[in-house]
This record gives sequence, structure tokens and C-alpha cells, in this order.
Amino acid sequence: MEEKEYEKSIELYKKALELNPDYAAAYSNLGLAYKRIKRINEAVKHFKRAAEIDRKAPISEIKKIKMKAKTKNNIIIFILILASLIILWFLLKK
Repeated sequence: MEEKEYEKSIELYKKALELNPDYAAAYSNLGLAYKRIKRINEAVKHFKRAAEIDRKAPISEIKKIKMKAKTKNNIIIFILILASLIILWFLLKK
């Protein structure tokens, strides 16, 4: 799906929630739509709300998002360390 289609889905899920504010599946699907368009904070907010209503709601999605962020941070740290080592190697080589 394209981002436009996810935006339309988001609108429809919000309308569903206006009619039934305790509709856990709508919150879960809203979270998935936000996740697909990289609006992670909003996705997590809706996954949490779904879990408040229904404990079986996809809490695993929140865990996946947190794990991805942690992995991304580890990669960034690794790249920074590697770059520092390369710079140090060039400086010592002179």
C-alpha cells in the first residue's frame, strides 16, 4: 500500500473509534497503519491503548518497535567506533 492509502485507513479507523471508543481492533489497526508510514510514536500510543482495552492486543508490535530502535542505536554506535578507529589508524600511520 502507498502512504496515501494508509492515510485513508487512518481516517477510517478514527471514524470507527468515534462510533466505538473501546474498539481495541481499531486501535491495533490504527497503530499498524501509523507504523507503516513511520509515525512510530503515534503507532505505539495506539498499540498501548488497544492493550488497555484488550490484553490480547498486539503488544508484540511495541516490543518489535523498541527492539528495532535498540538495534539501530547499536549499529550507529558500532559505526562511530569504527570511524574513530579508522581515524586513529590514519593518525598513527603518519
